[in-house]
Amino acid sequence: MAILLDLYKATKKYGNTAQVSFFKDIAGEEAFVGLQTLVQAAGSGALGKLAGELKNASGEAQKAARVMADNLGGDLKELDSAWEGFRIQIAETADGPLRQLTQGLSNVINRMMLWGKDNPKLTQTLLLMGGSALTLTAAIGATSLAARSRCFKCWVTWRGAFPGFLRC
Repeated sequence: MAILLDLYKATKKYGNTAQVSFFKDIAGEEAFVGLQTLVQAAGSGALGKLAGELKNASGEAQKAARVMADNLGGDLKELDSAWEGFRIQIAETADGPLRQLTQGLSNVINRMMLWGKDNPKLTQTLLLMGGSALTLTAAIGATSLAARSRCFKCWVTWRGAFPGFLRC
């Protein structure tokens, strides 16, 4: 703020056209109006008054923010912020290896996608065979688990499928 006040004192003796020229040289074509406004506010004391009011209001703003954040929404925002900080820390710590892994996986998946486009029938056959093998494995596993349970043994005996073989 002292610099703005010094600028005000140095340029107040010049006319508006000269001041615009000075401010354009300092801040550029697009920002000179903002600089001129700040310099005039500093010179009139309005900027100092506003700064004082903002300093006094910071305690009120913190109180209001605490009250507004004292609910589930505020807790969720805090959790989201903590998670984002954790994610950033992990990314900074293991940036190289994780990026290499992610880029490698992306390349593999992209190559698989291109291969699948080039070989649609073979891709369909492989997916059907893989799905069938997975289904068969799940069925065998479920049957194996059911056979070991007492309930299944009683059911088999009751139904008479293996008379005398399984007893409850």
